[in-house]
Amino acid sequence: MTEHPREREVKFEVPDDFDLPPLGRAVERSSVKLHARYWDTADRRLLRWGHTLRHRHASDGSEDGWTLKVGVPPGAPTAGAILDRQEVD
Repeated sequence: MTEHPREREVKFEVPDDFDLPPLGRAVERSSVKLHARYWDTADRRLLRWGHTLRHRHASDGSEDGWTLKVGVPPGAPTAGAILDRQEVD
């Protein structure tokens, strides 16, 4: 069976006056615009199940494809603000 990538996302809440500390060797890069369109059934079944289906295109052509993010089942263990779910491209 093919192993699909997992999306791991952490969300932080910071005050309005928060300044990001220096990031060492991080450098400024060029900008790429991402255009995403999300799809669902007429009765919003994907949303109810916690799934998302999107088509995303990058302005520089580096990305042009579909992604399905599989929702976390109700009652599944979570670690605070950390989201960990399967992603299928």
